[in-house]
Amino acid sequence: MAIQAGIIGYGLSGSVFHAPILCSVPDYNVHTIVSSDPSKVHKDLPDTSVVDSVDELLAIPEIDVVIITSPNTTHHEYTRLAIEAGKHVVVEKPFTVTSAEADELIQLARERNVLLTVYQNRRWDNDFLTVRNLLETGALGKLSIYQSQFSRYRPQVNAERWREQGLPGSGVLFDLGSHLIDQALYLFGLPQSIWADLQTERQGAEAHDYFHLVMRYASHRVVLHSGSLVRQVGPKFELHGDKGSFLKYGMDLRKGN
Repeated sequence: MAIQAGIIGYGLSGSVFHAPILCSVPDYNVHTIVSSDPSKVHKDLPDTSVVDSVDELLAIPEIDVVIITSPNTTHHEYTRLAIEAGKHVVVEKPFTVTSAEADELIQLARERNVLLTVYQNRRWDNDFLTVRNLLETGALGKLSIYQSQFSRYRPQVNAERWREQGLPGSGVLFDLGSHLIDQALYLFGLPQSIWADLQTERQGAEAHDYFHLVMRYASHRVVLHSGSLVRQVGPKFELHGDKGSFLKYGMDLRKGN
């Protein structure tokens, strides 16, 4: 019997990163989607039910797991409601906008005996898997520095995008930075210390559109960076060790597929 999934939100994340993948796995069925635009959903998924509210979706007993792809400010509330309804939950990154909210949801999921996880799809990018293999095999020797960036050239602010509005959880650190931080923690664990520089580069920007993080480990440093005014982007990954270096330019190939 297929696992019945419900999706909250059908913007970029729901329509590109979740629904198509679920539909490609025989063990899953996209049962219902919460959306204000049923025609958009039915264009892609003509047999999927569409409801107006989160409460309607959570009241459907057949739904086993809920995928939350709505704006960041809603993650905590919708995740809490789903857990209380007895559903397993997958939340788009960032998990929540504060660590206190995250701790609360983790504890609640334990109490209700449901699975709760964050969608970190970039752990499976080809270039990141290559980096992971280089480190696991010791091909670069003793690592000195690991640098990763997610920069782009977007000089114009799009005030209609909630990610660019002055809201909790908005800005490039919560958006693209979630990927880079997760990858670093996946590879190296928690650092001894973190130094961070955040700013707004573009005229009219309300949310941070630049970050530069330095994570200190006992034997190496991790540098994570993103800028919005980078016309000529350098290496996406740059690693240096006492036996060699690795530089990778450009995005993972699946990004354009």
